[in-house]
Formats: sequence, structure tokens, C-alpha cells
Amino acid sequence: MLAEDAGPTIRWAILKRLDKEPGANLIDGSVKHCVPGDLYWNFDENRQEVAVLPFFRVGTLIELDRLILTRSRFDLPIPFELRHLHNEIDEIAEHFKAVRREFYGRGAPWLAGTEKQLKGNGMRGNWKKYG
Repeated sequence: MLAEDAGPTIRWAILKRLDKEPGANLIDGSVKHCVPGDLYWNFDENRQEVAVLPFFRVGTLIELDRLILTRSRFDLPIPFELRHLHNEIDEIAEHFKAVRREFYGRGAPWLAGTEKQLKGNGMRGNWKKYG
């Protein structure tokens, strides 16, 4: 189990896994430690909330094929298992395939300047699975 000092482990896991994806360039990877009482933005509910439990807020900004800019976010409970982190990162890598299909299938000019949200588990979709 990993706890409050896992920020560097999270960054390293993201870098090592997503660096293996062809055409992926990690522009930014952020890890924020939230403690009970902190204000945070709940992206699933689209509102600001107060943290009840400690968690990490993880975000990535990744460029694919020098053409597509992707942004991914997820939360990790504290403590969490390493496999929970790996599964979240693997979901991001799997979404790259869907993004490429959409981008190249419909044509780059049609999608230029647009933002699209892919289906996923939400920010905390896997918490119950690994809690």
C-alpha cells in the first residue's frame, strides 16, 4: 500500500508506462495531495467540494503524434495499491487508441480546435475496486 509520500512513485509510473506508447509525448504530469478540509473541483459533479478523505489528484497533458493534445485526470485514495495506479494509467493508454481512431477516421481538419470527452470511469471510478 502506498500513502502520502507516493507523489514521486505516481510521477515515475506515469512516465515509465506512457513513455512506451508510440507517438506519446508527456508535456505535463501533475500530482496534488489533498487532505481533509481542502477545497477541490469535482469534475464528475461540476462543482467545488470539500475533501472528506485524503487523496491524490493526478493529471496528465500528453501530445499524440505531434497533432493531438490529450488531457486525463483521476483521483487516487490514500492509501492505495500500486495496481490501482497501474490500471488508471493503462486506461489512459487505451484511450489513446480511441482518440487516434476518432481523429484519423473523421479527419484532422474536421476535429481541429474541438474538444471531446471520452467515456470512462470518472475521477473515482475504481476506488471501490481497490479500496
